[in-house]
Amino acid sequence: MAIHRILVVEDEAPAAFAISLHLGKFGHVMLGPASTGIEAVALARSAKPDLVLMDIQLLGPMDGVEAARAIRTEGEAAFIFMTAYPIETITTRVADLHPLAVLGKPFGLEELEALVARI
Repeated sequence: MAIHRILVVEDEAPAAFAISLHLGKFGHVMLGPASTGIEAVALARSAKPDLVLMDIQLLGPMDGVEAARAIRTEGEAAFIFMTAYPIETITTRVADLHPLAVLGKPFGLEELEALVARI
């Protein structure tokens, strides 16, 4: 498995911690977490992640889709979106970003790791 630089953008600290801890066990370099769009864009600009795990609902005025669009202008990071919203709505909204996946919450950490492993 390739080692990826993964930025976790999640407004719920326990979820961000669990994701980072789980994926870090597989040797990935975990960046963040960020809980706001502004923080996510700044971290992506400085750390240049390969993959961004992006929650749609974030703290602050910028949601995950807006943050992803700003990050995309800075580089070629891939995205996996995580959402409690209806997946069909989010898939349509993020189609131009060509995400690797849109995961509905709640999801299993093993499911997320399987997606990351396929990159």
